[in-house]
Amino acid sequence: GKGADKKNLGGAPRLLTRTESKKDDSVKSRRKNNITDYSWADSDKKVSIYITSLENLGSMDPDNIKLETSKLGRKLSLLDLEGEDYILEIPNLNGEIRKGKTKLIKEKNKLIVSLFKSEEFSWYDLRKG
Repeated sequence: GKGADKKNLGGAPRLLTRTESKKDDSVKSRRKNNITDYSWADSDKKVSIYITSLENLGSMDPDNIKLETSKLGRKLSLLDLEGEDYILEIPNLNGEIRKGKTKLIKEKNKLIVSLFKSEEFSWYDLRKG
């Protein structure tokens, strides 16, 4: 239109409307952290994963510990541990695990996740490849 090449400096900014921000669920606002410090052990029938790098694991609400498994992978989510979420995801496990056959043991500062193998053989590494 007319005057398109001219600068429009306008004036001081003015407030058009004021609305209150919607508060997100606490789930969305919690910081998410990857668990990278863990150990594991192999036995004939199961593989155990030990998480000892987080404090106050024992005080966690058991409903906030979520374990999703597939034949060759698993994802552990620790929700709202002192206001933060922690996730350990291990795709491409060395072998298949039995569906629905897992065990969680929660201690003061330790969480042990036991995954039961479909076949009994030694795992020299937790992941394939």
